[in-house]
Amino acid sequence: MAQSGSKNPPGRIRGQTIVSELIRNMELGRLEMAYTVLLPCIFSVYLHADDYARLAGVEEHIREDAGRPPRQKPRFRKGAHKEFKIATADW
Repeated sequence: MAQSGSKNPPGRIRGQTIVSELIRNMELGRLEMAYTVLLPCIFSVYLHADDYARLAGVEEHIREDAGRPPRQKPRFRKGAHKEFKIATADW
């Protein structure tokens, strides 16, 4: 019997999980400088074949959602903000 609710069946990956892991890896790989935070912009995502087949049709939507620029975070000195950048023209 199917259950209602937002839980995924065991073993099925969600788009939010992919985006969260990309953001986590971006945070781990960032290079903070005096006025800029340089973010990594190339990621390899490995999925189980079943998950890939299920998500292949929405890949561009996941990519678009994950590629949104992060909000600027305040600096501790004089309330100035650091600018977030990526090293290439696109994610």
